[in-house]
Amino acid sequence: GWNGLSLHGNNEEAKNPTMEKLARDGILLHNYYVYKFCSPSRAAFLTGRVPGHGIWEINPGDATEVGVNLKATMLPAMLKRAGYKTHQIGKWHQGFYAPPFTPRGRGFDSSFGFLMGGADHFN
Repeated sequence: GWNGLSLHGNNEEAKNPTMEKLARDGILLHNYYVYKFCSPSRAAFLTGRVPGHGIWEINPGDATEVGVNLKATMLPAMLKRAGYKTHQIGKWHQGFYAPPFTPRGRGFDSSFGFLMGGADHFN
């Protein structure tokens, strides 16, 4: 949480030199918001769009034949154009019923994890 980072000045016991350097040399965000469901929040991060403006506002069911709008370019596709390697690990939950909606179809070089929501690491 907030107090777990020494860069906030509130916790003398937590030493985070790497995070402190990233904060000094980069951008520090203080006010940010996420959507009330996980899949639209993830889609917003990956596309740079607000839920309801080109991306969905729901958590799709596992048998739903939907995916994030293919006209919306996702972050991994842009990073690949800039020469980066891209890898997705963990929960996807952005559509998977057809290959263009999967992590590989959206620009990731590799994917390891689960495609649906509501899963955990034990089942």
